Order: sequence, then structure tokens, then C-alpha cells
Amino acid sequence: MKIIDSGTVFYGEENTRKCGNYIPSVFAMSNGEILVCFRSGSGKTTADASIALMISGDMGKTFSEVEFPFDSVYEGKRGSLWSAYASELETGVITMAVFWIDRQTLGSVEWVNSETYGLLPVKTLLYKSRDFGRSWVFDSEIENTSSDFQLPVTNHIYKLSGGTLFCPFEKYKNYYDTKPWQQAAVMKISHDGGRSWDDCTVAARDDTKRLWYNDQRGCVLSGDTIINYYPTFDTQKNEYVNVHMNESNDMGKTWTRPKDTGIGGMSSAPVELPDGRIVICTSDQKTKTVDIYISEDGGESFDTERALTVYSAEKESKKVSDDKDFTEWTSWSFGRPQIAKINGSEIFVVYYAGNGGCTDIKWALCEVKK
Repeated sequence: MKIIDSGTVFYGEENTRKCGNYIPSVFAMSNGEILVCFRSGSGKTTADASIALMISGDMGKTFSEVEFPFDSVYEGKRGSLWSAYASELETGVITMAVFWIDRQTLGSVEWVNSETYGLLPVKTLLYKSRDFGRSWVFDSEIENTSSDFQLPVTNHIYKLSGGTLFCPFEKYKNYYDTKPWQQAAVMKISHDGGRSWDDCTVAARDDTKRLWYNDQRGCVLSGDTIINYYPTFDTQKNEYVNVHMNESNDMGKTWTRPKDTGIGGMSSAPVELPDGRIVICTSDQKTKTVDIYISEDGGESFDTERALTVYSAEKESKKVSDDKDFTEWTSWSFGRPQIAKINGSEIFVVYYAGNGGCTDIKWALCEVKK
């Protein structure tokens, strides 16, 4: 593996609403262009954030002017936009799943309750573009049919060969719910092209409540196997442990028990190469690096000896937070990588990096020949 080229998608602007740039996503569209989205606001978790969108037609050398195409007001309520994930579910039509947070109903509070780990009310809004990201039209909402918990979307929509759609979520408590949290990674399912999402499956859950399988990132492999990766928080150790993974071979009906991959940090969604190898990218606050790993066994384990470091923060003066807490990510100065397969041997990586307060969105084009 090697880095072919690298650069910056967007530079954070100090003391503005474009200072904290965070949670990037990347999608390689069928017209050959690369679409990058990211959360942009005055800070990493501030209520003034919206989704920024930029497009490159030359593998990252240049990008379009930044656009903010999605409205943060929904059904008359003031909100903020946390993240967005693109899919091309039909050729030439880009579907964007946008994570919206209600900032009005419960007033001016932090989006995660530090005492209960409950979440503000959230919604998943779907937009469509028929001109490869130049314009967007609101399409529908993936409704949460229960008022007992919140479902923030965590990745792009998956599509199986038969047309079934899966949208991944994490199950959170309501904001002031003091009961113990039964965390779970779940998927809502559509059998009619996204018109309804009435079916649901639990992809990962630890019934002992010790492990939390957060931010599921997955993809559909050839043969319709679905694989998922999870940054995993150990509530007994009170810290993040190694990334875990599992899979479903029966269209999401059942899932294997999550297993330790042997690599630490936060994982991107995986991509499958034409030869069957699996590629993921991680950000690890212990090594202070963003790394690409390749698996030869369907994504269950990875060759750590031949990892490719895309970014290293070891020369930065800011140290990794020593706080051992589920929300320690709020102090991280880099991370959240995502990747897209460009062709048979090239991977486009995006991640955020900076000084903690003001952060940029970075990119790297990497070759992963065998």
C-alpha cells in the first residue's frame, strides 16, 4: 500500500461558524466524481452546525465551493445537522441520509445528557439529487415508530441484490430517561424501495450491558453478506477497546456474535476489493494515527504489520485526553475516517484533523495493490 496524493478538502476558519469541521463522509458517484459531506459549525458539538457538501472531479486536486444544501429547520422546529451519508440506490440518483437533531423542544441543552447518556430527539431525513449533488429535494423521513428511544443514523443505506434496503442506526435512550441503557446497533429495513421502513433487525447487542457497539459502519459484500464494524466501549473498563465486527448471511435476519478484530480505534465503513479483500480505515487515539488495514479473511482479522499510516498527530502539542469516558471523543483533535473505493486498487480517505477547536477536513488517495 502507498499514498498517491493527499490534501485538504476544507480548512476550518477560526472564530466562525465554519471552525469545527467534523464527521466527514465520502461517496464515489457513478459519474466519476467524489462527493464529500461533513458537519460544520462553530464547534464540534455546537447547535449551530449544518452539513457542508463539496465535490471533486479530479481525485481531490480541486473541490467545488462549499455548499450547505440541507435546511436545519424541520417541521417548524429549530435544529442542527450532525452527519450525512450518501448512497446511489439507482443509477444517477443520489440518496442522502441526514441526521437531524431537535434543538428546540428541550431547550438549550447539550445533545447528549452527561448524567443519563440520553439523546435529544432526532430524525433521519432523506434527500435526493438527480444531478450528482448539485441540487437536492427533500424526499421523506425514516420514522422512528417508538417514543421510548431515539435512533440516530450511523452510516449510508445498504442495498442487497434483490433490492432490499437497510438503514443502520444506534439505539439511544431518551434525554431524561434514568433507566439503565440497553445499547444496541439496529437496522430498519425497506422492501419497497424506501417508501416504508416498517421492518427492523438488531445487528449487535450485548445483553450483559457491558459492551456498547457504537457507530456501526458496514457494507454489502458480493453474495449479499452484510458486514459491520463497531467502535466498542467497555463499560467495566470505562474506555474504548478494540473494534468489533460481525456479519449476516441471511439478509439481516440473524447476525453472528461480534468479535474482536485486533485493531483499536474508530473504524470507517469497509469496502470490498475485486479480489475479495476487505479494506477499512481507523483512527486510534492511543497511537495518534489514521491507518488503512487490509483483511484476507473476509474482514474478520487484519494484517497489522502492513498497515498504511495516512496521518500521524504525534508532532502536535495537543495530547490525547486522559479522561476515560464514553464522551471523551469531544476532546479529540483528529479522527472519524471514511473511505470510498475509486477503482480496483485505489481508496479515497477523508478524516478531520486540527487543534481540537478548529479542524480541517483532510483527504488522501491510496493505492492498495496486492
